[in-house]
Amino acid sequence: MDVTALDGMIRKDQRAQWMASVLVFIGFGLVYGLAEHGHDTVAGAVAVTLLVAILAAFLTGKVGGGKDEPEDEDDTDK
Repeated sequence: MDVTALDGMIRKDQRAQWMASVLVFIGFGLVYGLAEHGHDTVAGAVAVTLLVAILAAFLTGKVGGGKDEPEDEDDTDK
């Protein structure tokens, strides 16, 4: 049962990495398209935002705002 659970988690992580890769390539395509059409400022803003998001995901190891993340339960009755 543990092996099945681990296999499921591995598949979920691989799927997330593929989706993230596709989205990054789409983002860089958008930046390139904007720069080609003379929208350099917007292209720069999108590129910086994309790079910051990628760095934040790599440094923290997770993406914020997920529904299945447990909430901190620091509120204990005293």
